[in-house]
Amino acid sequence: MNSEYINDRREQNDRRITDNAPPFPFFDSEQTLVRENRRRMPDRRINNIQIDNNEASTKEATRLFLWHKEEVCELFPGTEQIIVGRSQSCELIFQNKYTSRQHARFKFENGEFSITDHSTNGTYIKNDEGEVFLMGEKMELHGSGIVSLGTPIEYVEKDVIHYFCP
Repeated sequence: MNSEYINDRREQNDRRITDNAPPFPFFDSEQTLVRENRRRMPDRRINNIQIDNNEASTKEATRLFLWHKEEVCELFPGTEQIIVGRSQSCELIFQNKYTSRQHARFKFENGEFSITDHSTNGTYIKNDEGEVFLMGEKMELHGSGIVSLGTPIEYVEKDVIHYFCP
């Protein structure tokens, strides 16, 4: 029988089921840890990412995305800075009475993206490591998180800045 004819008759979700599936997790032929069945993944290489924990090989951040409501800003290593606050001269403008005119500054320096608080009421930052309160201080940004200007994050869920540093 012709294999093209068999494939035409086989339905899309009709797969052969075998009892000899390997127990997960296991190491494949390239010594990569396989944690789940990759057969239905569009790109199987996604699970084969090797994580190198060597500190010398850490990749420098390339850009920082900031978004507040429908406004999106992008900060690259070559650009100056992004200032957020109540002032009309800011890149991201807030209409919150607890936000200063030039509340905080996002900047790229020494190979890292950072936020510096310049306000009276402080800046709240929530990321994977927990919550941080800045009052006239500077903090490096990694990964993704939420920034609230002048008010704790739990009180202003919608009026926050989301950041992402790939």
